[in-house]
This record gives sequence, C-alpha cells and structure tokens, in this order.
Amino acid sequence: MISLIILFVIIILGLAVGMAPLRKVASVSISDDALAGDVSAPHDTDSEHPLKASVVVLALQTGTELGDYLQNLYIQDYPDFETIVVCDCNAETAAMLSEEFASYPNLHITFLPPGSRRLSRRKLALTIGIKAATGDVVVTTSTIVKPESKEWLSALMQPFNNRAAEGRLTTIAATMGVIVPDSADFPRSKRSSVIYQSNIATIQWVGEALLGNPIRCAGFNMAFRRELFFELKGYSSSILLMDGDDDIFLHELSHYGDCIPVLNPGAALLTDYGDNSMRIYSEYREQYLFTRKFLPQMPFIRKSFSSWCHWLALPASILPILAGIYGIFSMADRNLDIASWAGGLWMEKGVSSLWATLPGDFGQRAAAMIICMGVAVLLLTLYAAATASLYIKAARKINPYRLHYSPLYAIWRALWQPISNLLFRLSRRSDPAAHYTYKHN
Repeated sequence: MISLIILFVIIILGLAVGMAPLRKVASVSISDDALAGDVSAPHDTDSEHPLKASVVVLALQTGTELGDYLQNLYIQDYPDFETIVVCDCNAETAAMLSEEFASYPNLHITFLPPGSRRLSRRKLALTIGIKAATGDVVVTTSTIVKPESKEWLSALMQPFNNRAAEGRLTTIAATMGVIVPDSADFPRSKRSSVIYQSNIATIQWVGEALLGNPIRCAGFNMAFRRELFFELKGYSSSILLMDGDDDIFLHELSHYGDCIPVLNPGAALLTDYGDNSMRIYSEYREQYLFTRKFLPQMPFIRKSFSSWCHWLALPASILPILAGIYGIFSMADRNLDIASWAGGLWMEKGVSSLWATLPGDFGQRAAAMIICMGVAVLLLTLYAAATASLYIKAARKINPYRLHYSPLYAIWRALWQPISNLLFRLSRRSDPAAHYTYKHN
C-alpha cells in the first residue's frame, strides 16, 4: 500500500510539475491565423501601415545556394522588409555577389572581416547586419534554414504589428519561431532520435516561454525590436562566449517586454544542413548544454524532475508487484504445497472450488495482493499513456512536417532520453576553453 501511495504521488508530481511546459504547449489552441501566446486581435498588415522588418541573414553559402535562398525569401508576402546578407567572405566576393543579385529590391550584401580573431564570428556577423539595418524590427536567420511558407515573415511580425496598432509596441520585445529538422538531411538510422530530441527540446523552451520563463529560442528564427539591441549593447554580456546570441540574449530581452513563441505553422523554418547535418546538429546540442549554466536554472530543474519522475515510476510500480508475488508464495509456509495444490486440484475441481480449498485467510490476503498489483499496473499504464498523449499533442503544434505518433515510441524515448543526454555529454566532453572567445586564436 505504501508503494502505491508513493507511485501515486510520483505520477501527480510528474504531471503537475515536471511536465508543466508539455501540458502548456499541448493545451494551446493553434490555427493558421492565430499565434500562440499573443492574445491581441489580429490586424490586416496590408492596411495598417506595418512595421518595417530588417531580415539579417548569416550566409554560410554563396553562389547558386545563396541565389536559391534569396529566391525563396523574396516570395514572402510581408509588404515592407529589407534584407541584409552577411557573407563569410572577402570584400571582392561580396561586391561580386551584390552585382549578381542586384535585381532583388532592398537587398544589401556585406562581409565578415577575414582577419577577426578572439570573437564569435556568428555574433560579429549578426552585429554587422543589425547595425546596417533600418527597420523597426530585426529578424535574424541563416541560409542553413529555409522558410517553407510565404507567410513566415508575416507570422513573426504579426505580434509586433498588433501591439503597434494598439499603441503598445514597447510591451513586446521578441517573437520566436521554431526550427524543424528536415528528416531527409539525416542518416536513416538517426532520424527518429534527432526528430524526437529536437521536438522535446523545442516543446520545453516553448512551454517555458508560455509559462513566462523565456530562456531559449531558435536564434535563426527570431525577431526583436532593433532599439533593444543597442540598449542592451548588443551581445556584450556574452562577448567572452562563442555562443549565447540566442538563449542568453533572449533572456536579457525578456526584461524589456513579452517574448512570444509563434506556433503558426507558417512561422516554422526547415533545416537545410546538407551533408553536415549530424555535425551541425551535435554542435548546437553541445552549445545549449554549455550556455544553460548562464541561464535561470528552474526550467532545467523542472525538466530533470520530469525525467526522474519517469524513472521513479518504474520501480514504484514494480515494487508492489514483486511484493505481491513474494507475499503469495511466502504464505506457502502455512503447510500449503502450492505445486501439489494447484496441480492436483485444478483439473478436478475447477477454479472456484480451488479457491475454496485455500487454508485460513490465504485467499483474502492473496486477493488483496493481486488487487494491489493490478492497481500498480493500471497507474503505470495511465501515467505512460498520459505522457505519450501530451507529447504527441504538443509535438503536433511545433512540428508541422514530420512526427512519430506512436505512443509506445514516445514512452520509450521519454525513458531513454536522460540516458541519451548523459551519453552525449560524455561523448562530447571537451576543453571548456573551446566555448570562450578569448581562448581562441
């Protein structure tokens, strides 16, 4: 009985506390024209003088790849935006690209100084682009992710335009879209794992943001008020780190207004990692493991607590089952030969008569133990079903492309995920100096 009480408490705590972000995302009502987290009424951006958006693109690809990206970007239906492309190249190459893509309106192409050292080149590229921007809102992205909808920019900008139309622009700091891994980029043997890990990580930060704790986002699918970048002195607080341009910066932005996760399916970006898919994915995963130490710890404690609840529920349910089996057979000491009793009377008297031949209170005690065992199995089954159902509902909200809907798979991954994270940490253990700019040449 004590084991059942412990199991019940674990389940309640796991669902109420550990899986609060999961429940929050699963309960959000999403439609094609609604944005999660923004309670403002939508406005028609074509008639309400929308804010100008500056799309800052970190170009890790040039030539044909960049041309394909720009062609995809310029089909966006947002009426007022400019594009600043920062290429990791020299001045001559940037000038050639500017001539090649001169037909695109409001396009500016610049470059990263090739001799820059002891700093994060990603942060430097974004800073160069943001300083060149003239829009009210800056959207940061990259050529390694691509919009699949012409509504992407409109979806990210809609909360800003809503607040501006109501005269409350200063109450919003940022909007964050999700980035979904393209399964075609990853080896077949890794796809299921990558998609689940990406989904659960995204659900976690989206749920925390909806709960009022924005601690993480997809930095290449993010929009924020340009003036706040300069008020925060850019990435100065994390200037000694190679990373932090997304999660640490977002946490700072949250002190200046709402940070709204955008779950409109059109706001999602699809990865375009190509042959470097696993390397890029692992680098981002390692990056987030490192930068979490600079963020508020309560959301991560909540996530760890959820994992502990999953694992504690197993022994808490198995214990009464084993205790019941042991109790039944230990009562054989009362001069009851279980083997002879079962074997000799089964065929002769049937089940009902068989039960009546049990000595003393054996039957009552055995029945009580069997009931306890059944309750334990039922509680564990309900907990597993609730966990799988919440994951599937939440995953449908943040991944409009490809999901694993199998409840058994979701349960298995929920149990395996803490072990997978531990193995990843051990396999990616490296010199912490690799994450600090001043220790790079």
